[in-house]
Amino acid sequence: MLNDQDNRQTGRNQADFKVLTQDINIGAQATESINLSGNASFGKNTDQEQGLDRETRSWGVNVDWRITPRWAFNGGYSTTEQDDSQDLSVNTSASVNAQLNWSFSIPAGGGKRLPGQVFVRYALQDNDLEDRFFGFESNVRTWSVNSGFGLSLF
Repeated sequence: MLNDQDNRQTGRNQADFKVLTQDINIGAQATESINLSGNASFGKNTDQEQGLDRETRSWGVNVDWRITPRWAFNGGYSTTEQDDSQDLSVNTSASVNAQLNWSFSIPAGGGKRLPGQVFVRYALQDNDLEDRFFGFESNVRTWSVNSGFGLSLF
C-alpha cells in the first residue's frame, strides 16, 4: 500500500510524507488439530521536509492447537524493529503470549446444557528504545499471568 500526504499549509509546503507498507500473511492447517500462521511486514515513511526515512520491520508466528475436544492451546510470538535513515533512534519490541482453555458444559434442565470455559493466559512484552538524538535509553519488560471463568446462561 502506498500513501502520499501533500501538505499545502502556507510555509509548510514541503512537510509532505510518503508511506509504503508491504504485508504478507500465511496460514496453514498443519494437522486436523493444529493451525499455524505467520506474518511479515515492512514499512517505510519518508518525511520530505526533514529528509528522513523511518523504517519498520516486523514478523510473527501463531499456533492454535485443539489438544482434545475440551482442551485448546494458542500462542504466538512477534517482534518489531524501527529505525531511521539519520540513525536518530532505534526501537525494538517483542511479545509472547500463550493461553490454555478447558471447555465444559453443565446440565440446565430440559435437556439443555450451559457451555463454559476456564482459561489461563501468559503474556510478555519487551520494549527497548535508544534515542540517540536526546541521548537516552528505555528498557521496559512487562509480563502477566491471568485466569478466568466464563459460563453462558443462554
